[in-house]
Amino acid sequence: NQMRREAARRYDELLKDLPVKAPREMPYAKHIYHLYVIRIAERDRIKEILASKSVGCGLHYPTPIHLLDAYKYLGKQRGSYPVTEEVAAEILSLPMYPEIAEEQQKYVVDCIAEALEKKYSELKMKECEELYNAIVDVLTEHNATAQNALFALELAKWQIMYGFYNKIMGTAIIPEGKLTIKKAK
Repeated sequence: NQMRREAARRYDELLKDLPVKAPREMPYAKHIYHLYVIRIAERDRIKEILASKSVGCGLHYPTPIHLLDAYKYLGKQRGSYPVTEEVAAEILSLPMYPEIAEEQQKYVVDCIAEALEKKYSELKMKECEELYNAIVDVLTEHNATAQNALFALELAKWQIMYGFYNKIMGTAIIPEGKLTIKKAK
């Protein structure tokens, strides 16, 4: 059990900067880490990517108890316990056994980080496309000259690079407030 605890501590450290929820050990108890179960958004996509990189993961347990056939007599259905159902859709058991090497754990976490980064890159690209389309809409609406269009697109590039694009508001704003391009409705 001590070797599993040490492996769990390594996972804790390796995962600390990623958007995952790792298991917690309470001060009044010692976890034996028979499983090391994290919660992660898009669990199935991450699991598939890990499998493609020869990282075996498990789902313990993917179906909430109230949805199992053995408990149908209780009359519960999907939506009866929304938090339980949310957790069941996010849990992923990472490789865990007493002899797991630190290098193996680093590989597992690197694969998770790569899968998460790929998703972040895809979202960023979508965000860039939305901003580009908004600029084109505005420029078209105002019959912008080619020179103004090039300026606006160059400006947008810098805004995207430096994070001045506000995807919630759908606007791009120069920090000094000199130009605002609003998404056409």
